[in-house]
Amino acid sequence: MAMFKEITWLEAHGKIRQHMLSSTLTYDVLFELLIKPYVTGFIKPTTFALTFPKAAKVVIKENLESRPRSIWFTIKVGEIKVEDKHDCDSDKEYEFSMYNHSEDRKSGLIFK
Repeated sequence: MAMFKEITWLEAHGKIRQHMLSSTLTYDVLFELLIKPYVTGFIKPTTFALTFPKAAKVVIKENLESRPRSIWFTIKVGEIKVEDKHDCDSDKEYEFSMYNHSEDRKSGLIFK
């Protein structure tokens, strides 16, 4: 879980290697967010992205200021499914991110 007092640039990244995933499952890439009643600075949309090993990318833009306050909600960016159960290439990675690079001062967001 991450919480901040006040920032201008928001950027959170993560990645997972393909060999850590089972070929029998489909994995949802989710961001869980809570908007505080006093949220500020999210006038411009926040970008959520999922990048696949072969450079394909899913991008979702979401206006967080229009979301309800004080309740957790989920933004689903996409799904990961390993097609080849014998593909143990540890160099293949899936990357996921959330960012908002506007210069507006931001506060009132918690995410996990």
